[in-house]
Amino acid sequence: MTKLRVIFKAMRLSEQPTIVVSFLYGILDQGSLYHPPGRCYASTGIGLLLISIAAFILNEYADKGMNAKRLDRIPSEISGRATSIMVSSLSTLGLALGFYGGARICTAGTLLFGLLYSIPNIHLKTKPVLDLVSLGFSFVILPYMAPLEITASHGGLPHNPNISLLNLTFLLLFLSACNLIAMIRDIDADSEAGVHNTTVALGVRRSLLFGRYLAAASFMVGTAVLYRSIAWWYLPMFLCIPVVASIFAFGLGALSDRDKIQCYFASSARAGIMTGNALMISLSLIALFSCVIFR
Repeated sequence: MTKLRVIFKAMRLSEQPTIVVSFLYGILDQGSLYHPPGRCYASTGIGLLLISIAAFILNEYADKGMNAKRLDRIPSEISGRATSIMVSSLSTLGLALGFYGGARICTAGTLLFGLLYSIPNIHLKTKPVLDLVSLGFSFVILPYMAPLEITASHGGLPHNPNISLLNLTFLLLFLSACNLIAMIRDIDADSEAGVHNTTVALGVRRSLLFGRYLAAASFMVGTAVLYRSIAWWYLPMFLCIPVVASIFAFGLGALSDRDKIQCYFASSARAGIMTGNALMISLSLIALFSCVIFR
């Protein structure tokens, strides 16, 4: 039972909504549920989720030392052997499911960036800018584009003009701002552990300013998304932008108390996870409803 708890902890299931939400937004934006068989979307979605879990397990093992200094996490007890077995098994199965669904490039790219983020000797997590780039590709850009590749692989075209660079930009900006909350929460622990990522390189103040700029940019792009299309499923995310912006504003107002910032951002990150779960469930139901009613 203890071993199972260790494994489930390493999977970080509570942090998986990001990749699922990106994939579901890709489906809803292009409106292509009508052409490829539904099993292709289900297969690819499950494959991407398994790859995400594999990446988190590898990250959990690679960050053992750093996690000892984190406010919200105790060091992982997962062994190197268990990590190797689970990462290789989940990655292989995830690739197989993604290839079966028709999203070969997006599935392979998601795996590549997910592993490069944590794999020893490369460890993009420890490299400023590249850490955000790898996260953006593995959890937002490629999963979002996967439904388009599925449709193309079955000889179809999107039935809906909503899929666009503008929508993807909004999704990337907003989710990056949310992820920055978790990164700022761990900035002291990362610094002490020698992890020189983007937030450590920027420092607390500039990271908070960067987060505020991301929130402002996502608001402007989100306004354009809602104005130019009928993609009403973006509205819940759009309404969350003022909340995200207020979190960074609070941090800027409390710069003299680092402990207060870290505790507040830890609470905000937990609330964000619950919000992400709710959004994932809602989008799943909307996508299922669209598939059944309008097929």
